[in-house]
Amino acid sequence: MEEILIIREEDFWEKEEALQHIAEALFFPADYGMNLDALYDCLCDLGEDTNLALVPAEPTEDWFEDLMDTVVDASTENEHIHLFQKWDRD
Repeated sequence: MEEILIIREEDFWEKEEALQHIAEALFFPADYGMNLDALYDCLCDLGEDTNLALVPAEPTEDWFEDLMDTVVDASTENEHIHLFQKWDRD
């Protein structure tokens, strides 16, 4: 089974922590801007298959909804991003 990067909202206090985690896990360049536009750009630039799963908390914070929207948008632009919606919170 291929590895999946799981982003659980409950693991992060704020958006910047999640952005940093994603950047480190996916080896984004050093000049990565640590914002949603930079996330989108870096995800769209990925050249190898990447599996991502997003796990929102209950209730979901606005910043995580924005992050999810950004990842979904990038996945529609880059065929190498395989997005899995993970609804359970295990």
